[in-house]
Amino acid sequence: MGHKKRKFSSGSGPPGSPSAGKGPRIPGRDDGERRPASGGGPEARRSLAARVAALRRLTGWRALAVNLATAVIIPTFLLILAEGSLRLFGFGYPPTFCLRQGGTYVESDRFLWQFYSKKTNLRPNPFAVAAAKPLDELRVVVLGESAAAGTPEPGYNFGRILDRMLRQQFPGRRLEVINAAMRGVNSHILLPAARDCCAKLKPDVVIVYMGNNEVVGLYAPGPHSGRLTSYLPLLRALQWARSTRLGQLMGTSLAGLTHEDAPVDKQDDLFFQQHRVAADDPRRGAVYNNFHANLADLCRSARRSGAAVLLVTVPANLKDSPPFGSLHRADLAEAALLRWQSAFDAGVEAEAAGDYAQAVNRSKEAAALDDHFAELHFRLARCQLALGQFDEARREFALACDWDALQFRADSRVNDLIRQVERQCRDGGLRLVDAARAFTEFAQEDHGIPGDRFFNDHVHPNFDGDYLLAKTIFPALCELLDARSRQTGQTFRLPPGQSAASLPVLSRNECAAQLALTRLNESRISADMFQATSFPPFTSQLDHARRQAAAQQRLQQRFGALTSQDLEAASATYLAAMRQFPDDWQLPYNFAKLRFMARDYVSAIQQFEAAQARLPHWTSIRLGLSAALLGAGRTNDALRVLRELEALHPESEEIKAGIFTAHGQRKTT
Repeated sequence: MGHKKRKFSSGSGPPGSPSAGKGPRIPGRDDGERRPASGGGPEARRSLAARVAALRRLTGWRALAVNLATAVIIPTFLLILAEGSLRLFGFGYPPTFCLRQGGTYVESDRFLWQFYSKKTNLRPNPFAVAAAKPLDELRVVVLGESAAAGTPEPGYNFGRILDRMLRQQFPGRRLEVINAAMRGVNSHILLPAARDCCAKLKPDVVIVYMGNNEVVGLYAPGPHSGRLTSYLPLLRALQWARSTRLGQLMGTSLAGLTHEDAPVDKQDDLFFQQHRVAADDPRRGAVYNNFHANLADLCRSARRSGAAVLLVTVPANLKDSPPFGSLHRADLAEAALLRWQSAFDAGVEAEAAGDYAQAVNRSKEAAALDDHFAELHFRLARCQLALGQFDEARREFALACDWDALQFRADSRVNDLIRQVERQCRDGGLRLVDAARAFTEFAQEDHGIPGDRFFNDHVHPNFDGDYLLAKTIFPALCELLDARSRQTGQTFRLPPGQSAASLPVLSRNECAAQLALTRLNESRISADMFQATSFPPFTSQLDHARRQAAAQQRLQQRFGALTSQDLEAASATYLAAMRQFPDDWQLPYNFAKLRFMARDYVSAIQQFEAAQARLPHWTSIRLGLSAALLGAGRTNDALRVLRELEALHPESEEIKAGIFTAHGQRKTT
């Protein structure tokens, strides 16, 4: 059968030929520089269809290459192009923990935006260190949560106490203890922070003190979150995506995949009740797995950077902090629940009547039916303690913490995982400091059950607790420094023939004097803690009203009669400490706040300016300075300081409020 011979226009060839689908030759170009004729006629459309059909007929590696280009390479190129464009035009913020400012590294107050939102009030502890680390300088970085940061007053955290102990042990040496801890974080946030710190700050030792926020923090299970808790690689991928400029552009959408970002004023008792998770809930098991993986990766990252690591177990207030939430056993039948409630109520009545033996018996009857209810263990422990059954009470207090359905404290499983990571990653540069065990040993007055003697609340140490932490960590830190000095030639060596355990250590009162801890500071800390524990989740704890009334009474008895002599004594303490440590910015900053409270605005201005000279980048110092200037009637100077801050932090509501107040004061004067 014959075929009609097709005619081709000039400059075109049969399909598949080099000139197929090309338009007429353009003057001034060679034959390889042709372009399709405008308008895309029938021949061009048929040629395109032929090419698409040819691509569909590809098989083997050619098909794989085309599919790879379509599904991966081209979208990746477009994403990279979009990311680069956003960076080029200055959109977004750097997600790093350490920011370079000239020859200095400082903390980034925007680091936490990638995990929460720009509205978060959480900030890292401030620091400023030379970007080029001197060869003879010792750097110790403390990583952790609010308990490590020193809530409610960072000026007295255990890292600062360690700093004073190290300066006594190694006088005249260059050393810095950098507290990189943050409130409201957990291991998911601390891992990238640690990587950035190790890469940029070049620490000799990293101290890791964390574990209180794993079950209630970022990526923890909740009514509208936790869907991805069991998928750590996916969580990390989403976390990385949120750190990019594209991720920042899509921040709200990506945040909705992983957690709920409820404002603080919405976190009422109902909110926390909805976030209770039983200790045997599989979702809680996934949280522990994530903590173990994050902690192990953090240690490996620090060791690869050349830093030694001190892992510290986390003590908690067991005796004087009841559980925050209690849940029954999931499979408890209704009939068994009724019997449990009857036995539990009988135990409560017996305890109230002072019949502790009967209360123990009835509580044990309830536990035989359901031993998952955290409050039951706490009540049983109190009665056993009253009867002198100290070993049994210690065990029940620990169980009350372990079964707490609102786990704001590191439980025994978290501490076991910390010990496990140390065993798995053990080498010459990684040590364990078992602070949880040390607190038990030092709580002999309370029969080995840590309580209010060492804590302000459930987990935040008071000064005695922070001193005990530093004293427990100090020998292990000195051992590590001695071992590293033998390898690197540094001068942080122990005296010949002396063990770290026998080193002289500053006393509690010596540390308090060097950090300027005064009665006025202690009263303010106590008042801050009383205020904090007046709100959820503390209001759901057993006997909350009674314990708050007792705390208020202690506050009044101890600090209710502060006089001008106390203020003068505090001022003398600060002046002595500042003479001894002239480069410590926190001393003049805290002294300025003290003088501000006394309405001595002139002295407050002087001290805020002295603190700013030592730490010029930190917003809180300049906010304090603006308030002192307003108090002194220097409204224009206060507005100048606030306008400078606004240019650096246009999103800050606190700065905007200060400007509003300053304008209002100027109108009335």
